[in-house]
Amino acid sequence: LTAFVNPGIPDKKLSNYDAHYLARIMNDKKKFCKICNIVKKGKETEHCEDCDVCVEGYDHHCPWTGKCIGRKNKPFFYCFVSSIMILLIYMMVAAIVCQLVLEQQQGRRGSKGRIRKHTHKQKVVLILNNRKINY
Repeated sequence: LTAFVNPGIPDKKLSNYDAHYLARIMNDKKKFCKICNIVKKGKETEHCEDCDVCVEGYDHHCPWTGKCIGRKNKPFFYCFVSSIMILLIYMMVAAIVCQLVLEQQQGRRGSKGRIRKHTHKQKVVLILNNRKINY
């Protein structure tokens, strides 16, 4: 959703403002963006060089979503980052559990207590076929 929600790009309608007000703020970089030709709303509105737009509550430009992160899509961005972290933790736990189950199924400990080692290719075949290698 982060990539599909407007990050907070303000309207470009200058007709909503008084001409005297516009004349006063045209040279103030904090209140007016000359590149976008818009009146900035608040102190947090900044221009993104990557997207070439001004964004309210600008945080950063995210290369993973290809969009600016601003006031309106920041909650979705936090959900995106949280879900990535949960997925990584799940994958690490699943890999460890699979390794432990694989070792248990293979009976990898010999009579002297040493661990017999299998090649990477053998482990992949075991996982895909879900069976034990006989020596």
